Amino acid sequence: IRTDGMDSARMVLVSDGNFIVSKRIETVVKNEFINEGRRLVVVNIESEAKHAEKLHPYQTSFIQVAPSELRNAIYHIYESKGVGSGAIACPCVNDYTEVMNYHFVIDYSGSMKLYKGRAMRVTKALFEKAPESSVISITAFSTSSQELYVGRKADITLAELDKLLRDYKAYGGTNPTPGVRHGLGVAERMAENRFSHLIVITDLNAENMNEIGFPEISRLAERIDLDASSVAVDLGSTADLMVSGRTQFDLTRGIFRDVSRTKFERDLFETVRSECDYTTQYYHYNPANDLLKKEAKNVVRSIFREFMEHGFGLSN
Repeated sequence: IRTDGMDSARMVLVSDGNFIVSKRIETVVKNEFINEGRRLVVVNIESEAKHAEKLHPYQTSFIQVAPSELRNAIYHIYESKGVGSGAIACPCVNDYTEVMNYHFVIDYSGSMKLYKGRAMRVTKALFEKAPESSVISITAFSTSSQELYVGRKADITLAELDKLLRDYKAYGGTNPTPGVRHGLGVAERMAENRFSHLIVITDLNAENMNEIGFPEISRLAERIDLDASSVAVDLGSTADLMVSGRTQFDLTRGIFRDVSRTKFERDLFETVRSECDYTTQYYHYNPANDLLKKEAKNVVRSIFREFMEHGFGLSN
């Protein structure tokens, strides 16, 4: 596409494979930048561009996403036209604070009587993985909430934690909302210079949690550095720590999504990462189960069709 004069348009390239900056690509990007003022945005699906440094002089942005994050990344690029800085490559170094808070919200409703032992083992396993500098809170819930512990990880032993969890009795109906709200309240009080992880341990799966709905998580995440996740324990659980499912809260859509154990634990316990993974650009932290690349291509097609209907220009 050629126009009279420099149009300063953005070019968006979505790659679902290994994108390699060849000499030909470098020449095209250079010419578009110099002659038309155009800048390229490369969206890589589960991969990193090779030789990306060749395009840095031409203000090329590189965004790495999971297939499930693609729609939000594209929309952020589109919606940023003329408004703020938009979804551009993040220059931040990996220096986010290693001081984390872990707020466990544990289901002690009557239905959990069968799974209390599993919930205890899951909680203790996650507690052991938390960094030693962490602050821990434990909230129990059924139809109301009860704060069981708030303090440094170093100030409570595993044996003391085991007794604390064992002594509290499961009873009553199931309503995670009071427990989640209490955990969020603790997180907000202790949020200064810390990243807060809210972890709900229950027999409810992602579908159950989403039927209830937790808009308060998204609202608080706008004010503090926060993420939320859940672990489902029930009789359908496997030997994998007695867990039948792990979810993370998608801040952009306000719902829990299933994720793998690897992603679940990495996002909870990695302490050295860019702050942009969490708050600066939402698409960087949009937890979701990984989709097949075929499905990702279908998402790209549907997004582009929507853009074409609204006059968003595309070219191959």
